[in-house]
Amino acid sequence: MGYTKKRNNMRNIVEDYFEFYETFKEKYSEILRRKNIGILSEFLDNKNNIIEFQKKYVQPNLPKIVMCGINPGRKGAGITGIPFIDTNSLSKLLPNISNLKSEKSAKFFFSIIEEFGINEFYKNVHVTNMSWLGFYNLDKGTNINYNSLPTEIQNFLIDKFVEEMDFINPDVIIPIGDIVNWELLYNLKVKNRLNAEIGQRLYHPAYRLVDRKTYIETLTKYLTE
Repeated sequence: MGYTKKRNNMRNIVEDYFEFYETFKEKYSEILRRKNIGILSEFLDNKNNIIEFQKKYVQPNLPKIVMCGINPGRKGAGITGIPFIDTNSLSKLLPNISNLKSEKSAKFFFSIIEEFGINEFYKNVHVTNMSWLGFYNLDKGTNINYNSLPTEIQNFLIDKFVEEMDFINPDVIIPIGDIVNWELLYNLKVKNRLNAEIGQRLYHPAYRLVDRKTYIETLTKYLTE
């Protein structure tokens, strides 16, 4: 799988997303099941909205900034398929969204989007995760981060992220989350697998020390450089 650099001939990133899920599931679902880990799949029911979001907010733009989290969570992007967006936030981006549910991280993140204006934000910022897919404990139902998975699986997901960055070709990637996320991005940069500058790390929106002012100041800094 790969993207052409020409947007008007680009491979549909949504179709790639769903194909990647099927490829990943076929390759690794049994290994994960034996470790009591499931793959979040509720986003499969949201394909039409993901396509509409892609057409409206992603495909027309050439963003200079990437904001990069860890992986989708079961109450937010695990449902919507759109990083850091819950169904309540999605209803403000697209019409006819039902089953409105709020998630703490997504609520905070959408407040940042609104600070800059929805169209202006997505014009300049591409939001993604190191792992396109999310994971959960089959018994407890709790989130599991991709960096707790076997190394082979982590590398498979990271390769996909690098491919995505080759296509987006941003000036800077801003890590969101723990220091491990920043370190991984930094190491990919050192190994010349990423061209972008690795920016200031931001606390995850669910973290108790998260601060709107820092998010806004960080984004403003890179938007005005």
